Amino acid sequence: MNHGLTIPEQQAFVRAAHRLIDVWQIADRESMLLLGLTRDEWLSLNADPSSCCFSDEQIFRVSALIGVHAALMVIYSGDVSRVARWIMAENSGTITQGRKPLIAMLEEGVPMMNRLRAYLEAEVAS
Repeated sequence: MNHGLTIPEQQAFVRAAHRLIDVWQIADRESMLLLGLTRDEWLSLNADPSSCCFSDEQIFRVSALIGVHAALMVIYSGDVSRVARWIMAENSGTITQGRKPLIAMLEEGVPMMNRLRAYLEAEVAS
């Protein structure tokens, strides 16, 4: 895992992933899929987050999810409960094709995470 991050940077991504899963109240199975973690990696993350080390792919996933979360925090003026509800709510938008954003990200993976991130960031900027 040669992503060029220092240990403190790596641990920041791990903390962010752990926090997003907690804030969004995502079940274990969906969390593993969303972050691209094996069951053993998931158990390690929950047992001792400081010992967890993400792959480049997992860092990329967490980065996209941070972007989604940050944009939603701006859109909803820092209301974490509204952000969590948005992730789980049926969505009539064309990007998710009527699916919950979480389901869309689980089904389509990183490409959907990036599409949602870009769309939400554009909404913030407009």
